[in-house]
Amino acid sequence: MDTLLAMPTVEAAMTRAALNRAGPPMWDLVRDDVTGRRDSRVARRRTESAERNRADSSHPLTTLRIRLLEARPRESAGVVPDAGTWAQIDAELADGLARAEREAADEIRYVR
Repeated sequence: MDTLLAMPTVEAAMTRAALNRAGPPMWDLVRDDVTGRRDSRVARRRTESAERNRADSSHPLTTLRIRLLEARPRESAGVVPDAGTWAQIDAELADGLARAEREAADEIRYVR
């Protein structure tokens, strides 16, 4: 849920990657920006989100949904893949992620 609040950070990382073809892969930049300095950014994004009005009154604010999730007891994951399974998942998704990166970069470079 906190990642939903990070969309400006995600968009900035995607734009940097699209405009700097010699730089790191787009998804690496996105992952680094979203997870880097996470604690300070999460608190700020939650506060900013709570202060903004809802764009769609049919859904509660993301900050309220986060509070609801945090109020519930933590549960262990039902499925915990081992390193080999994660490697298989990564391999299966690699082509789709590469295509999505190319298409997103083209959209940013040529449309915006």
